[in-house]
Amino acid sequence: MERELRCNLIYRRFTHFDAEATPNFSTFSRLFALLTPAVTEQVHRRVVGLACEQGVAQGRKVRIDTTVIESNVHYPTDSTLLGDGIRVLSRSLGRIARQCQRGTVQVVHHGRAVKYRLLEISRAAKSLTEASRERMKASYAKLLATTGGVVRQAREVLEKWQEGKVQVVGSVLTVQGQMSRLR
Repeated sequence: MERELRCNLIYRRFTHFDAEATPNFSTFSRLFALLTPAVTEQVHRRVVGLACEQGVAQGRKVRIDTTVIESNVHYPTDSTLLGDGIRVLSRSLGRIARQCQRGTVQVVHHGRAVKYRLLEISRAAKSLTEASRERMKASYAKLLATTGGVVRQAREVLEKWQEGKVQVVGSVLTVQGQMSRLR
């Protein structure tokens, strides 16, 4: 969409981004993710209603853009999936902690340790020696232990939330959203 806005003068005029910088795709995605389905439906009904009132559209057909966007996706190995899980859980826990009273939710970021373990596993997997297999087993054990600790912490935070023991001083809506993600 960003490329279309940049290249097409008609789109730029329509979206009122004539000579200004256009927002990138992630900006649109983040903004639309904040809208609930009910709000999105209201927006669509209002836009279609205005278009019908002004005689621009009849409101009978829907056109959907299903443009495919190329993106880089890594091959999903067990170790990288564990690393992704740790990263996502830690990010949610960190967002919850920022909205809570200091000390309510303690988050330990394991990013560097996880990255190191993933590199160890990747290097050990390339070699077929018995020593490499042992190193890979040891690295997997450490990665699994880290994953278990982060999952345990996420469960504890969810339990605290359900018991009403999480004191939110910031956005309750943000905390609720992150709690649903943790679930």
